[in-house]
Amino acid sequence: MAAGMVGLGSTDTAAASFRGVASSGLPQSSVKPDPSKSTFKVAAVQAEPVWFDMDKTVEKTIALMATAAQNGADIIAFPETWLPGYPSFMWFGDKAYRAPFIKRYLNASPVAGGPQHRELEKAAKRLKIHVVLGLSERKGNRMYMGMWVIDDKGKTILKRRKAKPSGREWDIFTSGDGDDFTVVPSKVGRIGALSCNENRRPLARDAMYTQNEQIHVAAWPHFGLLPDVWQMSAITSMESSAQYAGEGGVLTLAPSTIATAPYIASLNLSAADRASLLPGGGSTRIFLPSGEPVSDGPDLAPDVEGIVYATVDRATVVHEQTGYDAKPFKIPANGKRP
Repeated sequence: MAAGMVGLGSTDTAAASFRGVASSGLPQSSVKPDPSKSTFKVAAVQAEPVWFDMDKTVEKTIALMATAAQNGADIIAFPETWLPGYPSFMWFGDKAYRAPFIKRYLNASPVAGGPQHRELEKAAKRLKIHVVLGLSERKGNRMYMGMWVIDDKGKTILKRRKAKPSGREWDIFTSGDGDDFTVVPSKVGRIGALSCNENRRPLARDAMYTQNEQIHVAAWPHFGLLPDVWQMSAITSMESSAQYAGEGGVLTLAPSTIATAPYIASLNLSAADRASLLPGGGSTRIFLPSGEPVSDGPDLAPDVEGIVYATVDRATVVHEQTGYDAKPFKIPANGKRP
């Protein structure tokens, strides 16, 4: 999560760097949206992970997937680094304080292709649901702020990594390559996903929009962290999600995490830091391509676990950019017309 955003260049060359093929080398599917469905039901999670426990969080993930599937959802979205939870501890204390937490967190972070990954794929196939999952992806002794998209056949169709971890995130996470701002086809439309402040970066948004993105997941952590920093607030982050939806004409799911008092107490924060990590912090929303919020039921309170659902017309999700709108929009390096 961002206490500040690092600028990225605005030249044609910089923009092009955001339009690479996924570095995972995954083959591009030719799957088309299901023509037999007149509506799609989407789901966004607001819940607390089992902090520092990979296997129990995988169990909870599958339980939430099952609940969503039983309620008719076609796709479910999870928060930023849901597995094994957003590492709030990294914003506090000195290196000696953070060291034992970092070790636990590394050991609880899943590996691409590992048993937990395969278990999630099998569950998606069994439940016939698409899954967009935020996670801390481990590779050796490095961690990345990853996102996986798994389709309803149990196939991981996208693996990506946050290009620029923000603020204190840099202390434990490695930057992604920045060449995986990729949209993938599925039976529910063309899916894309960005992590936290990536949703605020103009070049990243443009890279997704120009691939005719139709369902977007804007994954957020919990908003009880540093409550006095306005740009890290639920209000600002949901405004960013609504902006993404309306600007790109994309159905946008914005899942978030909650943190309870027992977890916060387990961090053994100093008296000075306790006011900087508050319980609750959930603010999950879904936004129509117009930017309007939409839900099949009432909003969840910030401290309540649950799933937000929205049933939307197929035509609202599946659309093509045609004519004038389909032409790439380019800004010259000097900002002037040639």
